Amino acid sequence: MADYRDNVVSGILTFTKEDGNSSLDSHNMLTVIDHHQLFGIQKASYLQETIGHIHSCLNTAASRHDGLVLLERMVAQCSTEVFTANVNTWFKLLLQVLQSHGDVTEKQQSCQIMAEMIATTSSFPEITREISASIIPKLLPPLLAATSAWLEAATRCIASCVSYFPGPCRVFRLKIESMLLRQLDRPSPSNAGVRCLALLARLGPSQGARQIDGWTEMCQRLLSSLNHCLSCLYEGLETDEAQTSEDSIFSSAPDTEPGRSSVLTAQFKTLGVCLQTLLGEKHTSSVKIPAQDILGVVCRCLAVNYRMLLARPTTDRIRLFSHLPELHKSSLNVLTALIMSCRMQLLPLSDLINKLFLQSLAFTHLDRVYALDRPLSIPREATYSSMTQWLKVVGGSCHLVTEEKDLVKEILHDVTPVPDTLKLKGSQKCNMDPPPTKKKKRTGYQELSEGISSYRKISRTANSDVTNSALQVLHLFVSRFGDVLKDKNYQDIIDSVVSTVLVIQQNVLDAPVPYGSAECRRGLYRTLLACSLQTHPKVASPLQVSLMLFRTGLQDPSIEVSYMCQEALTVCECLVHPRAPCLRGPHLTQTTLTVRRTTVVEADLNGNNIATGSPKVSNTHSSDVHTNSVTSSVTDTHRLESVSSGHNTVDNSRLSESVPKDLNISSSNVHLTNRTAPESPESVVEEGVTSSDGVDAVDDVEMVDKMPGHETCEEIGSQKSMTQEQGRSELEVEKVELSAPMSGTEMVEDVEGKVLPSTSIESSQHIGSSNQEIRSSEVDAMLLSFVDAGPDSD
Repeated sequence: MADYRDNVVSGILTFTKEDGNSSLDSHNMLTVIDHHQLFGIQKASYLQETIGHIHSCLNTAASRHDGLVLLERMVAQCSTEVFTANVNTWFKLLLQVLQSHGDVTEKQQSCQIMAEMIATTSSFPEITREISASIIPKLLPPLLAATSAWLEAATRCIASCVSYFPGPCRVFRLKIESMLLRQLDRPSPSNAGVRCLALLARLGPSQGARQIDGWTEMCQRLLSSLNHCLSCLYEGLETDEAQTSEDSIFSSAPDTEPGRSSVLTAQFKTLGVCLQTLLGEKHTSSVKIPAQDILGVVCRCLAVNYRMLLARPTTDRIRLFSHLPELHKSSLNVLTALIMSCRMQLLPLSDLINKLFLQSLAFTHLDRVYALDRPLSIPREATYSSMTQWLKVVGGSCHLVTEEKDLVKEILHDVTPVPDTLKLKGSQKCNMDPPPTKKKKRTGYQELSEGISSYRKISRTANSDVTNSALQVLHLFVSRFGDVLKDKNYQDIIDSVVSTVLVIQQNVLDAPVPYGSAECRRGLYRTLLACSLQTHPKVASPLQVSLMLFRTGLQDPSIEVSYMCQEALTVCECLVHPRAPCLRGPHLTQTTLTVRRTTVVEADLNGNNIATGSPKVSNTHSSDVHTNSVTSSVTDTHRLESVSSGHNTVDNSRLSESVPKDLNISSSNVHLTNRTAPESPESVVEEGVTSSDGVDAVDDVEMVDKMPGHETCEEIGSQKSMTQEQGRSELEVEKVELSAPMSGTEMVEDVEGKVLPSTSIESSQHIGSSNQEIRSSEVDAMLLSFVDAGPDSD
């Protein structure tokens, strides 16, 4: 299928060649090219005519602008085949534009296109060698001679050359550095110049030096320059004799005021940005970062505060006081860059870093005014931002919890909204005052409105940046150390967060300052979620309260805040009501116990029948059921305890009774059989056979383990009726073995040689909980039926 863009490209090319259509911008052709990516056609043959048109435009001064515009789109959209085939030609054409005396706009655009082409050609080894040998040495001289009108674009192109082709640029190192220092020694240096100065470390201090040596030398030069600026600014304020260095990469500042402190402050800020960029650059090999030296500069800068300057105010100190927030912010930004570069390797210096944070917060602690921006908010916000990165990188290993009392106090000072209060002042009337003159009578409303004005100049987002940064620190602090905080401090955090959320939700349209900002409200809800997820050993979790607050927060006017509450509500509901069982949860088992009892009827010395028995357990268990054995001894008047429905195990204390045994009494066994649980666990009682004397006996009592809470209403009702009617379940007397006593009994032998008891033996046996007595005649008849059945009857 043919690409529709072929015809569009032909149409645009025809339109641009017509007379009077030299400007592409006026006809929105650039928009069509960008939206449809017209130069992204894979077949190079379709673009040959367009490429030829671009080359002819670049060679003509009148249409050079159109050629640069089309070339910029061509470089960004063309395929690899088209780029590799024409890149050398494009470099030469753009180099001619820079060397000509053309328009400044054309030179700026040429520098921008070449910077992009240099970054792209670094991926092609064959093209890289040719550009290093023939293009870069010819390109740098016109760039170094750039005028101030297009110096910014030339600096970006030089930075691209130094970054991707450091070898050919090493010859021009001194010239590049000299140009950059002139550019940076201004109140507002360009970002391109700062980045290019940091990239000079890749060129090395000399011809053959390694890149690591170049980085180390550049870092030391920047630190020396920073110390030099501080020595000039803090002259007469430092008690300790700090090591000063006269070596500075910038020109010397004026010796007298005004202007001295301003120039030194601007140089310190520029040097700080250069050091941050140097620490943030990626290197092919590891470098040794002087962390202690960098921390020394930061500590030295933060050591001077406004209290020291205002203790003995002078003109110079007042001027320095005006620049102090910028100096502190720059030093804290350097500390942040050091934290991001070294990360966990700064743990040996964690105590010093923690003290720096608390010291900076203490120096900037001032009382706030309702709905007005606080003073010294710039260094305070920078402190919170640096502390945020410190907690993110190091986490709980930074030992910031050792300073929890002071830190929590400072954070809650910025997080808690300032209440709006009105103070009414009245003057006492003196007795010597003259009597008041009669005035026109006024109503009470008019009199009140004159004393109190309801119109005030307020800002609903005052101090929002500081509050948002403090909330970020509080969220990370609670997440890392919430379970080890002191109970009072942790309770203060929860009370402050919950009470602030309640005040915000009660005044949705008129939120307290600074929570008119959506970012502050979002950070507050995020902190509340962190408090709900933490488990403190002595402080109750606000989880239940948080559920209500998050539900109300869904109605927040900001979509971001509402979405944050939705996510937090989902997390909290999963904690309260888990949607799925745990993977390693409790393993429920079912067990069926079948109880069989064999009773032996014997005669004692007095001729009374005695029923004795002992249960015998045989187990048939599944893989998750343990073997149980029960042994019981039953006397002639014992009662067989029933197993109540709904219980999972047999009460062994009821089945076993310890009684003194007579020497003339033998025992039989009660067999308890453990069976595998059926698919639907129910308490099953099998119907017993009827004995010869008409007494029903229970053959088997099957006990099934049942999971609690799974009984039906009919089962519970049937269980209650069985309990009321029977009281206790009955165990079947399966087999009665007769044995003659040693003496005092008469034995009768029948025809088959079986031993029968005498009919004069009187025996009574209580079966079940009904205490039913079985008369001796009935017992004799029952025994005869069992004897006739033979020994293999069971």
